[in-house]
Amino acid sequence: MHASIRAILVLLLAINISPAFGKGVLQVMATADKHKYRMSETLSLEVRISNKSRIAQTIYGRLAWGELAGLMLDIHDSEGKKIRSDRLDDNLPVPSTFENERYFVTLGRNHFLGIVRTDLVKDLFPKPGTYLLAVRYQSPVPRGTRPAIKDVISREQGLFQSNPIRITIEP
Repeated sequence: MHASIRAILVLLLAINISPAFGKGVLQVMATADKHKYRMSETLSLEVRISNKSRIAQTIYGRLAWGELAGLMLDIHDSEGKKIRSDRLDDNLPVPSTFENERYFVTLGRNHFLGIVRTDLVKDLFPKPGTYLLAVRYQSPVPRGTRPAIKDVISREQGLFQSNPIRITIEP
């Protein structure tokens, strides 16, 4: 097997992303503004959560970064080792917003909700090298709450994982 293909498969397994990402009700797509950066530059990451089912899906509409907020950024080096960035994603949703329908978005088939994240490269990556970057989405709305709208995608429905993005960092 070609060495670069083997390395990509190892990285996909390391970040628990199936090569068939995007299957199911929601699809998470991540795109970077480019694929090569210098340590002194800024990286912009666009994330889209799309409805891929045949029926409308309702999700919490305040996309934010953090384990409890819904969006998690995963970075792995070329050996598959998880990288901890200097940037701490710790946004928390306000629980009372789960009871207000203004905070929810209903996505028709092939519609999406998105967010753009901008970071200094040096805050995400410890040194020059090749990395795989991916995003996980898990609804911040727990099933036990009383959401304002019925049939909301809840936390218990699991993780939706994005496509991996290969990023090269130069000095």
